[in-house]
Amino acid sequence: MALPELIAQFCQTTAETSSSRIAHALLQAHPDLTIAHRTLRRKIARHLNASPPMKQPDKPADRQPGSASPKVDYNKHYYYQEDSDSYLFFLPGIRSFTFKGETVRELKRRYSDWDGQPATINEICRSFGIKRSLFVKLKTAMGWSHDAEPFTDEEVATRSQDEMLDDLVQTKKFALEQQFERQRLKELEADASKWQELKAGRGNLLESLLRERVAEPVTPLELPTGKNTYAVVLSPYDLHFGKYAWEAETGTEYNREIARRLLLHHTAELIGELAHYQVEKVIVPVGSDFFHVDNVRGETTGGTRQDTDGSVIQQMVEGFGLMIAFIDLLRQWRAVEIHLAAGNHDRLLSHALLLYLQGYYRACSRVTVTECVRPRQYVQYGSVMLGFTHGDGCRKTDLIQKILMDSQPTGTVRQWAWFTGHLHHEKAVDHNGVHFYQMPSLSGTDRWHEEHGYSGSRRGMTAYLICPQRGVRHQLHSCIL
Repeated sequence: MALPELIAQFCQTTAETSSSRIAHALLQAHPDLTIAHRTLRRKIARHLNASPPMKQPDKPADRQPGSASPKVDYNKHYYYQEDSDSYLFFLPGIRSFTFKGETVRELKRRYSDWDGQPATINEICRSFGIKRSLFVKLKTAMGWSHDAEPFTDEEVATRSQDEMLDDLVQTKKFALEQQFERQRLKELEADASKWQELKAGRGNLLESLLRERVAEPVTPLELPTGKNTYAVVLSPYDLHFGKYAWEAETGTEYNREIARRLLLHHTAELIGELAHYQVEKVIVPVGSDFFHVDNVRGETTGGTRQDTDGSVIQQMVEGFGLMIAFIDLLRQWRAVEIHLAAGNHDRLLSHALLLYLQGYYRACSRVTVTECVRPRQYVQYGSVMLGFTHGDGCRKTDLIQKILMDSQPTGTVRQWAWFTGHLHHEKAVDHNGVHFYQMPSLSGTDRWHEEHGYSGSRRGMTAYLICPQRGVRHQLHSCIL
């Protein structure tokens, strides 16, 4: 078909009246035409001037939502083709072009601020792959703004209110879900970034601070040398030499040989630790259930029968020898001072042991044995008063009164401390300003204690280092593992 005939036919079928817009529409409908828009516009203008004037189509009348849409929806900036659901745009400086109806509607929804989070122009252009300049002209041509409703004029004219309201609700839900997903992904990315930075050492706050700060040189601190001297309280309280325990029955094996081995081993271990301190003497309270029984019937002082290893004479003779071996270990290292602390198992043999030691060490300058046989013994060391007893008699409140009445201090006493045993487990308490130290035991569990549930205490020996001004300053433990 020749170009003049094509122009005449197109001018009769199109609703456009402007020669420029007719030229745009013709070029859009026939992209194979190889003619410039300006030349085509002039030819169309000559045709229109030579032809009767065309009747301008009426604009759509006002109608209720949901009513039938007219066949032609005319606008001076664009033309909506209802049958193909497409928009034909005529924008200044841009060749006419067509967008699908669903694309235009989605652009309007994205640009609308109805959900409080409108997409930016750049976001919309990236999503739809169009140029920013084109979208700006398009939204201007259609009169869009952020605060406008998310529907095109054609949707408002043709759709019912209920249908659009339902779309608004569903789209609002979708927007909320999208917002939640974006926030969740943002947090996940932040956490992942922190984790990677932490692995790389970049997210460590301390590391960042250390990059800015460095330790300044300091003058070495001049500390006084250890010139303090100590007395050490060390004794095998509650050794129960002569006790017998069968492992199958009690869980632990115990006899005279085991008692001897434990005492000498743990004493040597404590001396090795004490060698780091400046010790001037060792105070040893003897007795305190060192023996398990007190008569030939294998009974305690109160007459309670016991399971024994060997006769009482055998226990006495070997027990005296074991105590000599124990004291000789100590006196090889420091001077030894011996006091009495008779027990409830061996009150008689405790006194016999004290008399034996008095005779044995009578000519030894490094060993001093007391002659006092009272149930409570006192030793003043500097301004510290030390008390020794087995622990089966007086209560703590009574011992506080006794230490004040019985002891005969010289000068000022600032610290008071009691050392007891009897209960086979270690304990340290402060009662009204007086310190009480309950000493542990190396002894194993016998049948009676196992039957009554008195087992499980940590077995061992403890050495207490006494400062002449401040009392007990250190406690060294040697425990059975």
